[in-house]
Amino acid sequence: ADALARSRRAEIVDLGSGAGGPVVAVAEALAADGMSVRVTLTDRYPNAAAFERLAAGSPERVGYERAPVDARAVPERLRGLRTLFNAFHHFPPELARAVLQDAVDAREPILVAETLSRHPLALVSIVFAPLAVLLVVPFLRPFRWSWLALTYVVPAIPLLVLWDGVVSCLRIYSPAELREMVASLRGGDAYDWEIEELVLPPAPVPGVLCVGIPTD
Repeated sequence: ADALARSRRAEIVDLGSGAGGPVVAVAEALAADGMSVRVTLTDRYPNAAAFERLAAGSPERVGYERAPVDARAVPERLRGLRTLFNAFHHFPPELARAVLQDAVDAREPILVAETLSRHPLALVSIVFAPLAVLLVVPFLRPFRWSWLALTYVVPAIPLLVLWDGVVSCLRIYSPAELREMVASLRGGDAYDWEIEELVLPPAPVPGVLCVGIPTD
């Protein structure tokens, strides 16, 4: 809400949306507080089925791009606060810097949020992720029988979740690394940057937040 107000935007362009992530819940929370925001879901490899389902459930707040959208070269017609929720760690340093540089070149605000960090407790918490998978898979919708086989017969899904969680934690950029990254951007000094650890109670470990707002 603060980033939207400071940048005078009423649109969110969500990059690396995957299956939707938290951005739809964010838009609904903003609407509940009286801030009407339109979200456009995008991805380099769009999950069309997920996008359509989310847009159908909230057509007044959610739209999406069917065509691939590269976060390093966002089409000029997509204007608004650019967000990346739990996605920035997928980019190695040069590509991550290119994502930020494209926002600066377009003079668009950007918000990067990771709900975990490289904190030791984060890695410990990931160990329990396969247990959560065992508990929730039967209740996932749309239901698929293959998920049961790949969870309880051959535990491929729990092991993949464990691997993905550990690797993701190890790849999340620290605030110091993000500060170094934005300091190297062309025109980055024309932005106000807020980079800090993100406390999300009752989570035992902080996440990471990076917000860049044009100063004019």
